[in-house]
Amino acid sequence: MFLLQRSSNLTFKTIGNTSMISLDNVVKNGGASVDVNGNDMVFNCGYCVSLPGLFFTMPMDGITQDDVDSLYARVCDIITAGNLAKTHFAGAWIDNGLFYMGISTRIANRDDAELFGKAGNQIAIFNFKKMEDIVLDYSK
Repeated sequence: MFLLQRSSNLTFKTIGNTSMISLDNVVKNGGASVDVNGNDMVFNCGYCVSLPGLFFTMPMDGITQDDVDSLYARVCDIITAGNLAKTHFAGAWIDNGLFYMGISTRIANRDDAELFGKAGNQIAIFNFKKMEDIVLDYSK
């Protein structure tokens, strides 16, 4: 996990003049999935799972759209540099007062998605068909 500080001297590439992930939409909808070209990732089935350890966090208190844009640019740089753009996308969500943005992928089978999520110590995966989180049960 990476924690970005607002005072960071890091610079990120600029992706156009418009925001690709809207902070307001993430707050309203609980999350967002967007590819490196700014297209919403909409699937009628499968499960969204984040890659373990490849996400950034920021406290929600005082976060701005510019902060979100910087995180999105950073995630897109990683996806592009790793030649992952055909199978991976930026995922954003909020949990316990933190804004998260990471690299996500879609896994068709729930069992596989849960196994992948548990291997990465994730709290939940996302069911695209039902548009809801599935909290992972570590007691099994």
